[in-house]
Amino acid sequence: MLGKKQGSTRFEYVRVNPQVAPGSVVKGEDTMKTPEWKAGFSVQYEFSLGRAGNLTPRFDITPRSRVKLIPGEISSPFQYQGGFTLVNARLAWQSLNNDWAAALSVTNATDVTYYDNARDLRDGFGYAQGQVAWPREWAFQVTRRF
Repeated sequence: MLGKKQGSTRFEYVRVNPQVAPGSVVKGEDTMKTPEWKAGFSVQYEFSLGRAGNLTPRFDITPRSRVKLIPGEISSPFQYQGGFTLVNARLAWQSLNNDWAAALSVTNATDVTYYDNARDLRDGFGYAQGQVAWPREWAFQVTRRF
């Protein structure tokens, strides 16, 4: 199996409610946490192991463009996060009669450091903060069906 998906978002605020806090949303600015483009590529194939069952490797690659993390028009090195690519992989085995299965998987296989959100509070409090997304994680799963 081969898979590909691609998306593009062109968005800007064209009208802003005057009751919105000044500088928090600016007409014409980029939207928060929305990459201009994102894609996904997948490859998976099931290999027969004869009486030993089936082995299925799978790879998923998801590149995306930069995103805005901090709203408004401010001069902060933390306002935008550069584009990056996530890689996930899985190797699954299933017995011939489907009563046993096992899988080894890894998410964020290249251990990319990226942020889910960020705030720049250096002017008022002297620091910036951000929530780092999940690092590389490994999992092993065994299933027995009765």
